[in-house]
Amino acid sequence: MSMKGMVAADPILDENVPEEPSFSDSEYGFVESATDEELVGDILRKRPSLSEYDHCCIIVSGIPIVGENRLSKLKSVLGKIFGRIHPEFNDFYPVDDNGFTKACCNINIYLGYCFVEYPGSEIAENATAILHGYLLDKNHTFSANLFNDLNKFEKPDEDWKPLEPRPYNNIGDLWSWLQNEKCYDQFAVHYERDAQGSKYGSTSPFVGVYEYRKGQDPVPYWTETVFRWSPNGTFFVSVHRMGIALWAGANFERFARYSHENVIMLDFSPCERFLVTYSLPENRWADDTNSLRIFDTMTGEMRRGFSLLTQEGSNELPCWPYFQWSADTRALGPDETYLACPEANGFVACPKPGGNGINVYETRNFTLLDKKHV
Repeated sequence: MSMKGMVAADPILDENVPEEPSFSDSEYGFVESATDEELVGDILRKRPSLSEYDHCCIIVSGIPIVGENRLSKLKSVLGKIFGRIHPEFNDFYPVDDNGFTKACCNINIYLGYCFVEYPGSEIAENATAILHGYLLDKNHTFSANLFNDLNKFEKPDEDWKPLEPRPYNNIGDLWSWLQNEKCYDQFAVHYERDAQGSKYGSTSPFVGVYEYRKGQDPVPYWTETVFRWSPNGTFFVSVHRMGIALWAGANFERFARYSHENVIMLDFSPCERFLVTYSLPENRWADDTNSLRIFDTMTGEMRRGFSLLTQEGSNELPCWPYFQWSADTRALGPDETYLACPEANGFVACPKPGGNGINVYETRNFTLLDKKHV
């Protein structure tokens, strides 16, 4: 029989063979509520980007503005700095119609910017940490950002107005409790009791801070979750949904408020100069650039924010306290001069190699000490 005359026939279905089961979710009315970002966010973060340039390029602002006749010298000076981080790099200096290096978005007409591309994203991240806050001379301090981070910056509020100075709130002697004639100590008790009908639900924490005196009741609803004392007992910390508050003085008046939503962990530096807070993002793979925050205790200013996802590769704290402060304050002065934290993708024990180590920051301006990792 000729092969040319053969025609493919439909397969004969065997009625005795059971039909394959259906695994379609729609058949059972199941609707997936979790997104891929929530389920496999760690895998999605490693997917190839449409433009690897975004992750390998950094923007360095704060460089001198020079004309065309001095541009080659500027490239030579800055090239030596960029080359110390990695010998392979490409730099680009935008210039205006007059041949001068462009200013930083008209914010400061005396400071310019440039782009630097490195071979890989890890090298670029390392360069950002080293160059940010780099002091070129007394008039030029660098500010460095990954090109990809520009997408995270929010548009400035058109209705923004400068903050008005708050009047000084004199709450008295912060250490008055140490002068008690009978050496009474202060203490706090956190417990729950029936509070039906209140806006806080059926149960709510009660906290009392007082000298023990007959008939004195604790203060209800002082904190929404937990509380904490500062290391020297100077401050009492209450935690709330929108942030935390410090209380001090003989009457425990509010000393300051610090804005950080849903704080679950907090810690003080040994001399109580700085306050550290941590808030877990709603999505465990979300990148909150300020999930870890360091505040100046006295002024309430946030001195620096850290992304735990960037530091550790996930939003799971490997340890707490996360930061370690200078141990010998007597040698360095009572100013807690240095701050150390695990390097990105590293471990608390800081093993080598593999990019592990620590970053040491100067608390004066929270820049990397000696512009390098340990």
